[in-house]
Amino acid sequence: MLRAANVGDSGFMVIRNGAVLYRSPIQQRSSNNCPYQLGTTKDDPSVAEEIEVRVEKGDLVILGTDGLFDNMFEMEMLTITQRGAMLGYDLVKQCTDMANNAYYNSFDRYNDMPYSIASRRAGKSHEGGKIDDITVIIARIE
Repeated sequence: MLRAANVGDSGFMVIRNGAVLYRSPIQQRSSNNCPYQLGTTKDDPSVAEEIEVRVEKGDLVILGTDGLFDNMFEMEMLTITQRGAMLGYDLVKQCTDMANNAYYNSFDRYNDMPYSIASRRAGKSHEGGKIDDITVIIARIE
């Protein structure tokens, strides 16, 4: 059993057999689409969403900041992990490939990214990627 507590717009997803089994939801205030945050705001750890996901040997867990999830679609992440498995890449190489992809997408001003789609849904105008910090961790359940 994978147990997690998540606050804000960083998150994780669990991949099994090349498909997304679970993706943590983004926690944000509905009034201004601002994510919950610890440390610099008055948000308290009690706002954390407690999550349990049943995992199996071989599942991958991708953890990332919003810089990853705002700039890459799930299908892109799946492609990187599937290609990495086929080519025998270790998880460090897959993390590097994923972070680099998100980084390059963050500078793209012409193609839709998850952030630009979410911005339009919220009534805001934003084209392309979103420049932000990007952290990626990939773990395999053993």
